[in-house]
Amino acid sequence: MLQTRRPHSSRLISRRRALAFTLFELSLCLLIIGTIAAALVPIIGNNIRSSRLRTAANVLAADIDFCASTCIGKPSSPAAVSFGVNKYTLLDVNSGNTLTHPMDGGTYINDFETGRNAQLTDVKIKSVTSAGNAVTALTFDSTANPSSPQICSSPSSTTPSP
Repeated sequence: MLQTRRPHSSRLISRRRALAFTLFELSLCLLIIGTIAAALVPIIGNNIRSSRLRTAANVLAADIDFCASTCIGKPSSPAAVSFGVNKYTLLDVNSGNTLTHPMDGGTYINDFETGRNAQLTDVKIKSVTSAGNAVTALTFDSTANPSSPQICSSPSSTTPSP
């Protein structure tokens, strides 16, 4: 009768250990990955906030440019950008009506929290200044040049309270 020889149990255990990771090795890898992640999260968060701020500044600049170009197209109807607490509105100066947004036909009010720019909810307009004075509105003439800005009686009227 032929007998097969069984491998020695200690060799079998050592072979299994060679194929597996120890608890210490796994813990060390998790510690290293956690440290790297903790270092990268604030950097990524700051980049997201700064890109939102840049986007909001570009939106505001584009809206001011649109208001100025509207005045060229309708010389008898000057337009203004009226700044409020954490929002701005594009207005027809003669009628006092809000301009119509060319993309969606809605009113041209931007508060960065609702509507077409809701992705910029973290952006807050604290104040608008011109030559060191707080401004409530910026009006353009028929050649798209800004006329004198409307100055607030007190700078705190454009700064939201905490």
